[in-house]
Amino acid sequence: MDPPRFARRVTQLRHVLGADEHYIGMKRNCIYIMSNKSRTTLYVGVTNNLVRRRLEHRAELAGDGFCGRYKICDVIYVEYFDKIVDAIRREKQIKEYARARKLALIMSRNPHMVSLQPPFFSFPTTNE
Repeated sequence: MDPPRFARRVTQLRHVLGADEHYIGMKRNCIYIMSNKSRTTLYVGVTNNLVRRRLEHRAELAGDGFCGRYKICDVIYVEYFDKIVDAIRREKQIKEYARARKLALIMSRNPHMVSLQPPFFSFPTTNE
């Protein structure tokens, strides 16, 4: 996807969210781990708005960046923080983990590695 087209798409996605992002409580500092459908590639990131960031990643799928190249599309792990500096510190810590340790972290809260969906990005209960 060419840069101007990508920028227009992100703007459209942000417009769709509008004021609703505040209403559903997604303007929260967090680290997240995303993966492709086959769970072979992991992406660790930090944001203050997970709904917006997820849509940006999905808009990048047609591009030649990391998310486009590896088809990163599913949020599979989230940790929330009151302060963005704490989220950034945790992101750096997790990025240093070996793949096995990242997988253990994910599976401790999301054992089936299901895609977490908005508006809650919560973990499935034991009944699911």
